[in-house]
Amino acid sequence: MIRIPYIFLSLLMLTQISCITEIKWEGADTSTHNLVVEGLLTDVEQEHIVKLSRTLPVVGNKNPETVSGAQVTINDGTTTFELAEKEPGIYATNNNVKGEIGKKYTLHIRLEGKDYYASDSLVAAPSIEPVEYTTSQFNDDFYMFTLRGNFGSAVPYKYRMVYQIPDDASEYYPPGWEAPDWYTRRISENDRILLDSTFFIHDAVEPAALLIYGEYTRNGILRGTMITEYVHSMSNSYYQFIRAMMSETEWRGVGVVGSIPANVPGNVSNGAYGFFAVSSIKITETLIE
Repeated sequence: MIRIPYIFLSLLMLTQISCITEIKWEGADTSTHNLVVEGLLTDVEQEHIVKLSRTLPVVGNKNPETVSGAQVTINDGTTTFELAEKEPGIYATNNNVKGEIGKKYTLHIRLEGKDYYASDSLVAAPSIEPVEYTTSQFNDDFYMFTLRGNFGSAVPYKYRMVYQIPDDASEYYPPGWEAPDWYTRRISENDRILLDSTFFIHDAVEPAALLIYGEYTRNGILRGTMITEYVHSMSNSYYQFIRAMMSETEWRGVGVVGSIPANVPGNVSNGAYGFFAVSSIKITETLIE
C-alpha cells in the first residue's frame, strides 16, 4: 500500500525541481571602461614595461581593449624617465634604466585630459640559500631536488626557477656514459630548458592555498644542469595586491576558507585599476655536478 507521506515527499521534490527561476545579472554584459595599469620597474638595467588597457564586462570572452596615445613617465624624485609606446597599449623606458633600492618611484599617466598616479618603493630582495639536490633514488647517474615551499619565508617574495641541461653532459660523466634518448632529442631540437616556473612565496600560511599547493619534486636531473633562481622583492602594498588578486583567482571558492568576492585594491589613482610595482632582483646559480 502507498503511504501518504511518500506521495507528499515526491510532490514536494517535483515542486523544488520545477520552480527554478533564472535571475538576470544586471550589468554583467557591460563595462565601466576604466583604465587598467600593469607596470613593473626593477633594479636590472633594461627596458621596463607599462601596459594600459580597459576593463571588460564580467560576461564575455573578448580581449582587453588596449589604450594608445597616453603620455607615460616614471619619476624617482629627481629624474624623470619617459616611456615610448612600442605597440598599442605597451609603453617602454629606454634600455639603460634601472631602479635603486630605497627610492620611491611614481608613475604618471596623462590620458584624455586626465592624470593617473601610482607610487611604490623599491625594497631589497631577500637572500636565499641555493637549492639543495641529492642523488636520485632510482639511478645514481641522476639527481633530484624539491622546489621551495610556498610558505614560511621571513618576507614574501616572487620566485622564479629555471633549469637547463648542458650542451654536452658527457663532460660530467665517466668515459663510456650513454646519454638517455630524451637528452639527445632535446639537444638536437635546441630545447635545453626543462623547467621555467614562477610563483609567490608567502610569509604566512594561507588556509585557502593549503588545499591547492603541495610539495613538488623534480627527478632525473643530469650532471651539468644549471639551476638559476630569481628572487623578486615586493613592497608590502604590492604583496597585498597580489594576495588579493590570488584570493579572487587561484584561491577563490576553495571550501569554507575561500574569500568573499571583491574588487582587488590597486595603487593607481583616479578610479583606475591595477598596480605599478618596483622590485629588486637577486639571482642564484647552482651547477649540478
